[in-house]
Amino acid sequence: MPITHNANTTRFLLPLDNADDAYLLYEPLDPNSCPDQIAFISVYVPESHRGQGFAAQLADVAFAHARAASWTVHPVCPYLRAAYLPRNPQHADLLAG
Repeated sequence: MPITHNANTTRFLLPLDNADDAYLLYEPLDPNSCPDQIAFISVYVPESHRGQGFAAQLADVAFAHARAASWTVHPVCPYLRAAYLPRNPQHADLLAG
């Protein structure tokens, strides 16, 4: 199933068969004064589906969306900081200083 973006729930969502959905949760730092400053809060993948690359797929789509929307990303999520971003330096220009 494709990953979708739901701006109302501030999630990138990946439906998984017979399990909870996997998602990347984000939120604007200050929607009134800095709507393009976005914190990527967490990535969740159900335990039964971990280790299959779903978290990286969610991050790939979220960072592609951030680039298209001219967002500056604040990576709060430990997975993004410790695992995903070191392996994906092409996103460094999107990160907050």
